[in-house]
Amino acid sequence: MARLRATFIATAALLLGCGPVTASTPTLLWRDAKKVAVLCLVAPTRLLDNRDLQSDICRRVVANAARNSPLPVTEIAHGDPQVIASDTVALLVHASVQAGPEPTPLVAFSIRPFRATAEQTAQLFSAPPRAAALGADSAALDAAIDAVLSETLPWRADEAPSGPQPLIER
Repeated sequence: MARLRATFIATAALLLGCGPVTASTPTLLWRDAKKVAVLCLVAPTRLLDNRDLQSDICRRVVANAARNSPLPVTEIAHGDPQVIASDTVALLVHASVQAGPEPTPLVAFSIRPFRATAEQTAQLFSAPPRAAALGADSAALDAAIDAVLSETLPWRADEAPSGPQPLIER
């Protein structure tokens, strides 16, 4: 009976133009999290020094994710054991540089939350990858990072129909 009612409500919402129904709580991945660790990887490229870009992107992600965060947000290095700490959600930032409109290269990246806990807390899909031109104007890269984090972090989902989502506490 409850399933029939949920189906009816979802169908009515779609017919009335309300769009898809969204969850009011974040994934279980965030339950009892105490900190967020940002781990970045920029694929090697001949177009520029990927170490400098990796450091720059990671710094931007940490600063953006820390805005209004109820948890401390820090950058970690490869091999840091925090990535598998049970109380940590790691934001895995993976980027690749491609040739773009001359002479500006493009950086394509994704940010995926990861937590080394029980399988049922895994988040299978995350925000779609984004791309931004690299150059003197960093506003495009900042906007792309902001868009991904708004779809990834529960406290940044203020533009979602359900509004900000509090972290799940036991």
